[in-house]
Amino acid sequence: MKSFLLSIIVLISLSSYSYSQSDADKIRNELTPLLGQNNMGTDFWFAMPEMFYGYYFESFYIIITSSVDNDVIITSQSKNIFIKARIKAGKDTIIDLNCTQFAEYEYSTNKERIKTRVAKSSALHIESKYPISVFTFNSWNGLKDVSLAIPTNSLGNKFMLQTYFVSSATESEAVYPPCVSVTSPFNNTRVELTLSSLNKNLKIKLDNGDSIMAGESVIKILNKGDVWNIYSNDIIGDLSGSLINASNPVNLQYSHANMSQPLDKGYSNEVQSTIFPTNTWGKTYSIPTFRELNEFPTIRIFALEDETKIYRNGVYWTTVNNSSTNEIFESKIWTDRNREDEYGIISPTIISSDKPISVMVFPDYHRILESNFFELSNMSILTPLESSVKYASFSIFSTHEGWVEGDSARIKKLELYFELDDNNEIPSDLEFSIIDSNNINLEWMSIKDYYGENFTSIELNGKTIAAKEIQLPDSCNYFLRSSISKFSGYVYKITMNYMGNKIGVYLREDFFGFPLATSMNDLTSEDTKTPFVTMTNNKDGSKVNGIVYDGFENSSKLAQLYMLKEYSSNYDFELISADEGFLPDPNGNSFIPGEPIQLEFELTKRNSNLDAFAVVYACDKAGNDTLIFVNEDIFTSIAPEQTLSEYMIVSESNIQILPQAAK
Repeated sequence: MKSFLLSIIVLISLSSYSYSQSDADKIRNELTPLLGQNNMGTDFWFAMPEMFYGYYFESFYIIITSSVDNDVIITSQSKNIFIKARIKAGKDTIIDLNCTQFAEYEYSTNKERIKTRVAKSSALHIESKYPISVFTFNSWNGLKDVSLAIPTNSLGNKFMLQTYFVSSATESEAVYPPCVSVTSPFNNTRVELTLSSLNKNLKIKLDNGDSIMAGESVIKILNKGDVWNIYSNDIIGDLSGSLINASNPVNLQYSHANMSQPLDKGYSNEVQSTIFPTNTWGKTYSIPTFRELNEFPTIRIFALEDETKIYRNGVYWTTVNNSSTNEIFESKIWTDRNREDEYGIISPTIISSDKPISVMVFPDYHRILESNFFELSNMSILTPLESSVKYASFSIFSTHEGWVEGDSARIKKLELYFELDDNNEIPSDLEFSIIDSNNINLEWMSIKDYYGENFTSIELNGKTIAAKEIQLPDSCNYFLRSSISKFSGYVYKITMNYMGNKIGVYLREDFFGFPLATSMNDLTSEDTKTPFVTMTNNKDGSKVNGIVYDGFENSSKLAQLYMLKEYSSNYDFELISADEGFLPDPNGNSFIPGEPIQLEFELTKRNSNLDAFAVVYACDKAGNDTLIFVNEDIFTSIAPEQTLSEYMIVSESNIQILPQAAK
C-alpha cells in the first residue's frame, strides 16, 4: 500500500503574517514524519481494565507524549474524573489513577465477578489540542504490562478476540478468567458478539442470568462512554476466535489479572493489550527475539480466511482455517533449536502469510537467582511490518529503587526492524533522541553512527529485513524518526529485585513489553489515492469554504480533518457537513472516522482587518493524506468544474505546484 503526502499551496502575499514557499516547505518537513499514519490523534476512548482492582491492581498509569507543547483533558463521567494537564514537547506526562477508587463493581466471589455487563459512561476520554500518543500501564507489585492506546480516528468495526487462559488453573475462587472491554466513543452503537465455536463448552453469563453458548450471538447497544465488559464463564476461559461486529468504531482491550502463563505451567501474571481491528491485520510479522530468555517465545496465529498459508522465514510452516472451525495455530516459534546456544537463536524470525493474519506472542521466562526459582511472563498482540512508521515515541519508567547490584535479569531493550538500504546497510535517515536525567533536550542522532553498524537480517520476497537490538536507559522518553525509511519494533523490560528469604528483602518484579508503533492504517482497502480538496473564497474575503473528497474506487474513507492551530493565524475552523457519519455539536461538529467520503469545512477570519493563514490536514483510513496551505490575500479559487492546469499539474497520484502568473 502506498501513501502519498500531497499539498495544495495557496501562494503568498508580502504580508509579514504570510507564508513563503520556504515556510511551507519547512512546515512540511517538520510534519512529514507524523503524517501518513493514523496512530496519533487528538481524541482517545478506552477502559480502565475492570479486571484489575484492589489486591491485583495498585495503579493505572496513562503516559502521554507530544511533539509540541500541548493541553490535555482526561475525563470519565461515571468515575467522576476530570484532569487537566499541560504536556511539554518531548517530555511525557504520567497520570496515576488509583484502581480501588475507580473500580466499577464490588465482588465477594469470582462467580459474581464474571458476569458480562455494561458499565455505563465509565470509559476514560482523552482530548488534546494537538495530536498525541498514549500508552497505558497497569501496576501491581511492579509495572506489569503496557499497551498502546488507539485514537478514535483509527478505531475499527470488526475484531477477532485474542486472549489466553488455561482452564485447569481456574478451580480457585481467586483466579479470574480474562476480560475483553468494548468501549464506544459514539451513541447508539450496535455491538454484536459471536462466540467462537472452537471450544464447544465456551459460554458467557449475562447480568440477567442468561447464558450465551459457543457459536451463539448476543447484541448490546452502547452509548458514548459505555464499556461492555465480556467475561468467559468459570473454568472455560478462552474467548479467542470470537468475533465483534459494531455499527460504529469501537475500542477493544484484553486484560487478565491471573493469566496462567507460561503456557501449561499454572503460574500467573497480570497482562493487558489492545486488540487491533481486522482491517489493520497484515501478512508479515517480526517475532521479538528476547535473547536473554532461556525459552523461545510461544506464538498464536489468527486468520480471517480458510486455507491461510503460514511461512516461517520464507519456508512453509502450516495452514490455518477460520470460517468453519475458528482454528488457532499455537506453537513455540522454534522447537528444534537449542536456546542456550547463541547460534541457535535466529534473529529476525519473520512470520508471513498469503492472507491477513494476527499474531500474539508469549515470551516465557524463568531463571535461577540466589537459589530462588521464579517465573515471569508477558503477552503482546504484535503489529505487522506493513504498518511500519516514520515517527515513534515511547516511555519506559520504573516504580522501584535500590536494584540489586549486578542483577543480570535487569534488561531494557528495543528490537528495531527495518529494511536495509541499497548498500545493505542501516538507513542513514534513521535517527533517535533520548530525554532522561542526563539529556533534557531533543537532539537527534544517527542510529547507525551512535549504536554501530551491527545488525542481523534475512532475505524475504526480494527484501532484506533487518533487526537491531538497542539497550535503553532505565527510565527515559525515547523518540525515533526517519525521512524516507520506515521502521517498527518491540520494547521490553525485565527487572528483578529478589535476593532470597532474608529479612527486609522481598519480591519486586517487572516484565512488560509492547510494539513500538503502528500506523493503524487500513491495510485491506487497496486505497492509494489522496483525498481531493477544492476550495472557494467568499466575495468579502471573510470566509474560505473547502470540500474534501475521497470517493474514489477502493476508498478507505476519511479518518481525519482538522486545522493545525500551531501553524495557523486569525482563522477559526469548523466542520460544516459530512455525507455520512456527521455528528453536530454546539461545542464543535465532528464525524465518525471511516464513514464519510466527503467533508465540508469552513475557515472564518476572526478579525477581518488582519491577514490570515491556515494549514489544514486531511487523511483517509489508509493513511493517504494532504496538507492544505491557505493564505487569504492571494487565494486561488478552484472548483471541480474548472481546469486545474493553470495552477498545477495533476496526475492520478501526484500534484506538483506550478508558479502562479504575476498579477
